[in-house]
Amino acid sequence: MGSIGNRFYLIKVKTHPPLLMTTSGGNTTISKRRLLMLIEQTLEKLYAMKLNGMADAFKDQLQQPNMTGLSFEERFTLLVDCQWTWREDRRMKRLLANAKLKINGCVEDIDFKTPRGIDKSVILRLANCDWIRSAQNIIITGPTGVGKTYLACVLANRKGWF
Repeated sequence: MGSIGNRFYLIKVKTHPPLLMTTSGGNTTISKRRLLMLIEQTLEKLYAMKLNGMADAFKDQLQQPNMTGLSFEERFTLLVDCQWTWREDRRMKRLLANAKLKINGCVEDIDFKTPRGIDKSVILRLANCDWIRSAQNIIITGPTGVGKTYLACVLANRKGWF
């Protein structure tokens, strides 16, 4: 209790359980219960900040016993990489959904044996997506039923161009 002039005031200090619980031989350890509470709070904060990829990677790290051998910087780098990958995957899914492609195809499924005049080397070169990076366009022409739409969807589904 303290006083300022003629007024008295009472200060109540809210106490929290101490983070550092025991000391043995110079090593300070955190109680298991307190650590679990901190981990849960950290996960809640990560999800609240919309860092879902990082939160999921943190959960995975907690499940793997070999992660304790890594330094903080290495573990943190892994968490950031997982968050980056998670965001890029979500971005890719969103862009592909917004594209409303008719066919979900991939280059490996193209049948080059059927005589349609498709040059395999040209398609594989286009699949590298260098034409997008150099701001070029593709025009696919041919008669009905040769697979123009399929080729366009295959090239649009390439993950290398995002």
